[in-house]
Amino acid sequence: MGVVEDLKIKNLQDGWSMLYLCLAKAVVNLKGIDGEAALREGVREFGYDRSRNLVKMHKALGLKLNMKNLFTYGDLPNDPRFKRERIALNPQERISHTLVCPIASLWNSNDGQWLGRIYCEEFHHACYGSYAPHVQVNLAQTITQVYDDYCAFAVYLRPGDLTPEQRVDSFAEYDPSYVEPDMSQYQPPTAKEGFNKLCVKIIYHLYESFKKHFGQAEANQILKVALTSYVVMETAFLKKHADMEGAVLDGAYVKDNVPLALTLAEDLYWTEGYEDEALYPLLNSEYYVPMAAAIDHQE
Repeated sequence: MGVVEDLKIKNLQDGWSMLYLCLAKAVVNLKGIDGEAALREGVREFGYDRSRNLVKMHKALGLKLNMKNLFTYGDLPNDPRFKRERIALNPQERISHTLVCPIASLWNSNDGQWLGRIYCEEFHHACYGSYAPHVQVNLAQTITQVYDDYCAFAVYLRPGDLTPEQRVDSFAEYDPSYVEPDMSQYQPPTAKEGFNKLCVKIIYHLYESFKKHFGQAEANQILKVALTSYVVMETAFLKKHADMEGAVLDGAYVKDNVPLALTLAEDLYWTEGYEDEALYPLLNSEYYVPMAAAIDHQE
């Protein structure tokens, strides 16, 4: 992967990380401990959603639902800033330390460490724990926790916890007729596609949680505050990074480096199970229109 493509992945990753931070800050600042409860529930639903899509993708590829495949064939390209120490990766277990996490770095440097910790506590258990039956997720340390300087993951899937049918779904040794698919030509989703989907999912699931906990009107206010903050933060980020890269901050740069598009109509993923009649006007008025205007102002 080239330098330019790496820069795009980094910028898209940071765009998603900023979006979560703005959503999280808005709900806890406006709703306190009740906001934290809504945030936690929304993050869990986001994790379950990503898990369901990984299961669907892996089944379509002919892969067994096990730990090696879960942590090998993901829904995003790898951000080169991640630094990991792999201790074990096989069908039954993934044990690793994350030494550098660009997501945590952004959150921690923007007064969001404890909001990042909420994400880490809820997302990983929801996503990994629902990927296959009886997955055990142990997350002893995270960089988003004060005093922790690395993340410690230990995720297990033991055949002894599964029914005979579930073992067939997860392990080749319990399926004598199974033929491993040829994955030599496998390509992960593009960074733009992957982070676009993550942004749609995190907005949708948090908004649905806000509505459940606080009602429509207050959920709309929370989202308005979050998206207004996000436009300001993302625009400043883009200007800084376009200048550093010697690039022009225009529509073409945004298309390659921002997870969401500049118009609602261009973000087709909203129509794939994330329809909400109340959400679309808010997205248009509080994100798409002001974001496009902010970019026009820079050109």
